[in-house]
Amino acid sequence: MDGDEWVIDTGTLIRAFSVSEDFDLDAMEFALSVLRRHRIALDFQGNIEGEYLRNLRGSRQFWTWWSMLWENNKVIHRDGRLPNRHRRHLTDRLKFDRDDLPFVAVAGRGDSKLLATEDSDYDAQVRDYLSSALGVAVLNTAAALERASG
Repeated sequence: MDGDEWVIDTGTLIRAFSVSEDFDLDAMEFALSVLRRHRIALDFQGNIEGEYLRNLRGSRQFWTWWSMLWENNKVIHRDGRLPNRHRRHLTDRLKFDRDDLPFVAVAGRGDSKLLATEDSDYDAQVRDYLSSALGVAVLNTAAALERASG
């Protein structure tokens, strides 16, 4: 398969498929670019998918995008468990949100090691750690769109 493998934070998808003031055109363009040229990665354990479905169940646009990903074999599954040393470092030392650990684990096991997010939990210290310890590039929506479109 060509294209990159993306792990997408739920907040990015909320901005892409929201009909409220949270809507972000760059997030929508990024989601469409992923559908056209790339793939998404989810955890075998179902945490990421569960979070998507809980938060976006009312969005018809999300359901269309989600269905098309599956129909076009654009979904990959990876282990969403993070080794203890990384989990402890992130949660105990860097005060990282435990709910975001599956996203980090899947990105770290991916071929492309790309994670798109606007979440404030991914501060400079967390980004540096993810880059150096797991090789994960954390990109905001604008940077993710640029990478996915280019």
